[in-house]
Amino acid sequence: MSNQITIRIFNYRHEAEPLRSFLESSGIKAFVNSDDCGSWDPALSLVQGVRLSVQEHDVLRAEELIAAVERQNT
Repeated sequence: MSNQITIRIFNYRHEAEPLRSFLESSGIKAFVNSDDCGSWDPALSLVQGVRLSVQEHDVLRAEELIAAVERQNT
């Protein structure tokens, strides 16, 4: 099994979820992880951030897709 690699860190879960959804719709399994007591205390995520991760073998493709979206939004 491939390791998960963090590709972005956000302050809040709602910032990470759209990008996770975009990657998943592009065929890349993505994960959002945060230490916020199961969403009971969102302020805890400010300490370590909300991490968006993909499997190691998908990192390059995920970064390319994200870069393409960022270019469109500038």
